[in-house]
Amino acid sequence: MIHVKFGKPPYEWKPVGKTLEIIENLMLQPHKGYDTIIINEAHQYKNICVFAKLCKKYDTCVLIGGQLNENTRGLIDLADKFETV
Repeated sequence: MIHVKFGKPPYEWKPVGKTLEIIENLMLQPHKGYDTIIINEAHQYKNICVFAKLCKKYDTCVLIGGQLNENTRGLIDLADKFETV
């Protein structure tokens, strides 16, 4: 599942299971082996949509927060749940 929140932080997340919070180097992080991955400030990552697709393919829950821009616009179509905060 991909849950996206666009708007100003803080984003309130309720992760389930083994969780990884990504702070930097998005594409260098392992997406396997975690139940939930949290990505805040997603608008800073040019590959956020690619990473989200990988996680969705492997059935990893991704909680994504950030501003709407050219990096995050593609998440609107990928998201299972979308909200503005």
